Amino acid sequence: MTTKSRSLRRRVPLIAALAVLALALLAPQAMARYVYTGNYDNNTVSVLDTATNQIVGNPIPVGEAPSTLAVTPNGKTLYVGDESDNNLRAIDTRTNQVVATLPLTYEGVDREASVIAIAPDGKTAYVSSYGLDAVLVIDIQTNQISGSPILLGGTPWGVAFSPDGSVAYVTNLDDGKIEVISTATRQVVGAIPVGIEPINLVFSPDGRTAYIANEGDGTVSIVDTATRQVVGDPIAVGKEPWGIAVTPDGSKVYVSNEADDTVTAINTATRQPVATIPTGDEPFEMAVTPDGKSVYVANYQGEENGKGITVINTQTDQTSDINVTGGPWQLTIVPDQSPVASFTATAAKKNSLRLGFASTTVDSDGTVATFDWNFGDGITAVNGGPTPVHTYAKAGGYTAGLTAVDNEGCSTNMVFTGRTALCSGGGSAAQTITVKAPNNFKFGKLIRNEKNGTAKLKVKVPYAGKLTLTGKLTRTGKKMKRVKRSAKKAGTVVLNIRPQPQAKKELAAEGSAKVRIKVTFKPTGGKARTRGRTVKLIQG
Repeated sequence: MTTKSRSLRRRVPLIAALAVLALALLAPQAMARYVYTGNYDNNTVSVLDTATNQIVGNPIPVGEAPSTLAVTPNGKTLYVGDESDNNLRAIDTRTNQVVATLPLTYEGVDREASVIAIAPDGKTAYVSSYGLDAVLVIDIQTNQISGSPILLGGTPWGVAFSPDGSVAYVTNLDDGKIEVISTATRQVVGAIPVGIEPINLVFSPDGRTAYIANEGDGTVSIVDTATRQVVGDPIAVGKEPWGIAVTPDGSKVYVSNEADDTVTAINTATRQPVATIPTGDEPFEMAVTPDGKSVYVANYQGEENGKGITVINTQTDQTSDINVTGGPWQLTIVPDQSPVASFTATAAKKNSLRLGFASTTVDSDGTVATFDWNFGDGITAVNGGPTPVHTYAKAGGYTAGLTAVDNEGCSTNMVFTGRTALCSGGGSAAQTITVKAPNNFKFGKLIRNEKNGTAKLKVKVPYAGKLTLTGKLTRTGKKMKRVKRSAKKAGTVVLNIRPQPQAKKELAAEGSAKVRIKVTFKPTGGKARTRGRTVKLIQG
């Protein structure tokens, strides 16, 4: 195979097959942050660790001429399309072993594959086939072609789903346009003229904009997805742009220029190039890490000078290189898995309005960096840590929630730009908290009235509610008058201790007596609590 054969404009009439298929299997756990490179010339896939930028283990043997890669949204399965034998191989990313081989056959004939895109819901894959002038639909659950091909114009290539999954855009290389497919009907519902030989495309994370690399005229077209119209003039980049990627925050687009050995960085706010970054020879596919800090570029001829992979720092646009051999042409990055948020809430023993929250969140492929709490009473704690304490103003039921963000910025929202997820997305944790009214009242000062043999007892209550006092002489059992009081809020309530007539006579005769009182406090909406105390009444 010659170097010239990698330029699509020169090689499309000559290639016999280019097999690309990536299937997404939704599951609850992902693996480490790896980059996988398809090494076209030596029939292998290399594994790179993004933390160290080192090659992990030995290359994985696959079929002849691996041409395109994709990882499922759960990060567990890598699919490799082999160009020469038109097969799709599934690799378990936990073991890096091939576990299945799927022929790409339609109506008994092997079909060429150009580009694979996986729908955001992970149920369907679209595979463009330039030999068939159509898109094949793959049912990911069955790993089978689903229904008839979606017929398009000449030489379909790049495919990208909108972030909401409602449409798929397909570049039409010969006709210089984007064909729009409704995923609900699998019908072409529109066409958007763009530049010459549009090759690959990507959506902004918010889905409002599509960016198209036009290989034939060295430009990038910008499409407003609401109007399906090109916005402004094309952005001039380098010669024969091929790969295109956008950062997770949507602030930058990177375009690989295969004939210039460069990557152009575009500021999406100004729609202007802001940097031209040297790479290895013949940069093709590229991908952004989920944290948005790095762009990995596959340089097909870069191994000749130790630059099989170029890594771009998105903050500085400075580069480093990894010596991957064997003709790295395509690559993909394992999606980040959102934290699985969960928490407990425990009331304090001395004040049931005061709850201690504790995150039990798990992040399968990283660490939790931020804990954003909503206590359900209008109070929130942004980045409130894993164990906040919150005091509610009143008892009742509250829906408390926790949103966790991991160390790569992945949280509840899926980040998807067309072909493979950057962040899988997931639900925040929410649960109904029953906050009980506190009933742990305290006895305060006793004030005696020795003239009439009565007393006043101060009681400190933690909440609004009702109090009842009863009592009797400890020696004879003669009773005190029952007293009822209401507390409108937390504070001190005064209860009168008064003997009934028989007890009063005994007190007058004796001059003093011990009284065993019981005070019951029932907070509003809460459970009653009773406490006892022995006091001394004096009448002189």
